[in-house]
Amino acid sequence: MRLFKTNSSKLLSVSGHRLWGSGFKSQASTRVPSKGTGYPPVLAYWICGSNGDGKRILRLLKAIYHPRNQYLLQLDAGSSEIERAELAFSVESESVFKAFGNVDVVGQSYPLDKTGASALSAVLHAAALLLKIGSDWDWFIPLSASDYPLMSQDDLLHAFTFLPRDLNFIDYTTNTGWKERLKINQIVIDPNLYYRETTPLMYAVETRTTPDAFKIFGG
Repeated sequence: MRLFKTNSSKLLSVSGHRLWGSGFKSQASTRVPSKGTGYPPVLAYWICGSNGDGKRILRLLKAIYHPRNQYLLQLDAGSSEIERAELAFSVESESVFKAFGNVDVVGQSYPLDKTGASALSAVLHAAALLLKIGSDWDWFIPLSASDYPLMSQDDLLHAFTFLPRDLNFIDYTTNTGWKERLKINQIVIDPNLYYRETTPLMYAVETRTTPDAFKIFGG
């Protein structure tokens, strides 16, 4: 297991740590499943939560765990350092996670608002961290602590085996009239991109015209 600390500028960079404090290190050797052409795909999961979500993240991890996949766990700045440490120790205490070495924890997190730009920034940052860990995965899947699977990983990997590896899945709709009126024309500032503590979004009194340089899709 690696424990990552993000830098204060929120850039897509990483300083990797295999320890949570001094003297804590796994000595177990890891095993790597066969990957590449002719083998099932590799899924990279990012599971994110906030204060009080540590146990739910661990529950979800166990429900979707597979030795082939890569997992990155993160508790945002709404959680305490103790809670993030407990999550890291819980991962380290599971022998199967240690055997395959495919579960990592973000140690020093940052604030995010699920309705603001900081949420998108967190997704991109998680993808960058997973690429730093290893680039041999095929699909990136972001999850929250409240999610739970409807099918097993074996079934999911089997279904994805027969799909082109450059195929993407994005849930969207072209019916964005109400979103244009209520959200798109608003000027919103997400302070969580700059502050160290979770802060509510700021809405300007003024509005803007609907952008016409691109077509707008909603999830």
